[in-house]
Parts: sequence; structure tokens; C-alpha cells
Amino acid sequence: PEDALIHVCTHAVDHHRLATGLRPLVDIQALVARRGVDIDWSAVVRRATAWKCARSVALLLSLGKRHLGA
Repeated sequence: PEDALIHVCTHAVDHHRLATGLRPLVDIQALVARRGVDIDWSAVVRRATAWKCARSVALLLSLGKRHLGA
């Protein structure tokens, strides 16, 4: 689930420049609802930092939390 979460975030931010509307936020909400207890958040931070996409991941996760409670 960590890689899926990072993928959704980077795809929405880096590839589409947030032009896909709420879809990625809904995807994040669904992923966290289904797999939230299994997500290793430290691994998300480590991988996003190593893959140089931490800002994109942080942005979309922040938007998801703020607007959908994801």
C-alpha cells in the first residue's frame, strides 16, 4: 500500500499538475480506509524522500486530510 499511495500522489501532482479534480483524493481516502492499519507511514516517508517526491506526497496527503478526512 505504501507504493500505491506514493504513486497516486506523484501521478496526480507531478504528471497531471492536480488537474484531475478530486479523483486522486478519493483514491487516497479509499486506500487509507481499506489498508490504513497496514500502511507503514515511516516507509512512505523514507521512500518518498529517497525517490525525491516527498513534497508531492506531502501536498496530496495534506489536501486529502483537509478536504476528505483521509
